[in-house]
Amino acid sequence: MSVCAANAAYYFLADEIIRQLGTYQRGFFCIDPSIHYSAKPSTVSNVAHRVYNLSLTIVSILVVEGVRQFLGAPRALVYRIGTCKLPSYVVSVLTFVGYSQVGYIFNELMVKFVKGFVGRLRPNFYDTCRPLPISACDTNDPNVFVTDFTCTGDPLHVEESRKSFYSGHSTVAMYSAFWTVLYLQARLKPAIPNNVLVGILQFIVMTGGLFICCSRISDNKHHWSDVLVGILVGMGFAFSST
Repeated sequence: MSVCAANAAYYFLADEIIRQLGTYQRGFFCIDPSIHYSAKPSTVSNVAHRVYNLSLTIVSILVVEGVRQFLGAPRALVYRIGTCKLPSYVVSVLTFVGYSQVGYIFNELMVKFVKGFVGRLRPNFYDTCRPLPISACDTNDPNVFVTDFTCTGDPLHVEESRKSFYSGHSTVAMYSAFWTVLYLQARLKPAIPNNVLVGILQFIVMTGGLFICCSRISDNKHHWSDVLVGILVGMGFAFSST
């Protein structure tokens, strides 16, 4: 419950700050095929994306720390916090969940600010914006750069279509996946004799993260470079927070 409350408070604060700062209003070239893709629904919705990534790290921690307790020394350590006694399992779970969430929150915060600051247009921008006829584009001159135009699409979707760089889905998915891979390497591999199982689990986790990344390109939500940067940033945050 505390993890959910912390994340909810963070999202509210970050969204409010970014709303005040606004999104950079970038123009476009009349003949730019990279922003003329059709608008499509997301294969992985925002809600499903956050639930999956939070569940991936938290469930992994719950299970792995339980395995370590079951296969560990028979003497169960007990920690004292004031007059309260906490078993070592609870302390370990809270510690690693805290580590994972600090990096998760900073990762999301950075991508939100970068998206608004850069204002790169998504591949589906033209279909989402539906700009009024622009006389300057009638010549089909590829060198014409338009900055003064009016979108007729849904304002909320138009605002989102200006936030392509870099991919938030990709950076968070790869942060959660790579953090979990490193966590399994550090905590599960020393605890069990079957290292092949650890490798299989790591492969499955990374495959899930890469699937989310690839879906952002196939859904026309991001350019490939947005996804690539998101992958690198997410893995970098995961490495630095473990």
